[in-house]
Amino acid sequence: MMELWSKKLMQARGKKKANVIVVGNPTVDGFVYSGFSANNYLQLPREIDLGTNDFEFVIKVRMSKINSGAWEVIAVSKSFSISNYRDFINFYVFDSVQGFSQDVSGQASFSAGDVLYLKITRTEDLFRSYYSNDGMNYTMLKSVTISNTVLPKLVLKLGGSTVSTPSDFIQSYNFSGSIDLLETYLKIEGRTVWKGVV
Repeated sequence: MMELWSKKLMQARGKKKANVIVVGNPTVDGFVYSGFSANNYLQLPREIDLGTNDFEFVIKVRMSKINSGAWEVIAVSKSFSISNYRDFINFYVFDSVQGFSQDVSGQASFSAGDVLYLKITRTEDLFRSYYSNDGMNYTMLKSVTISNTVLPKLVLKLGGSTVSTPSDFIQSYNFSGSIDLLETYLKIEGRTVWKGVV
């Protein structure tokens, strides 16, 4: 009896779960979420203090279409955002002290159904954006120096909803693709502080 209990306990501990707050009822298949809307989206489970720290954020997505001109929210916060507009992947950084947005975007050509790993990083005052098709070999899209930037506490929403940033930069269309939490994460000063699946 004790052996059976031990096996069940080990199995329970071995089970992974999504490390997000699920708002509404997005579609879910394993750890892949889609069907986003203003009422159906994902949110990090807690605020994370970015401040002036170096960071690296990676999100894995599957594109469903090349839209005709809508700004689709992939990840949005009052610190930074990632969206897609036609065949562009857009990265913006928002300075909460100076009250402006800085474009860190570049063109990442993709087709409907393509899997992309999207990454934004900060190293001191240098912000960079990247994309990859395999999560290992990244292409840098843009590098921008933003001096003395203090980012607010990160309340990150994935896939849908809107955030009015310090610059009133609003991306209001919901992501029509899917997000794979299994390979989505945030590192601060080289340490993983949040993973999409734990």
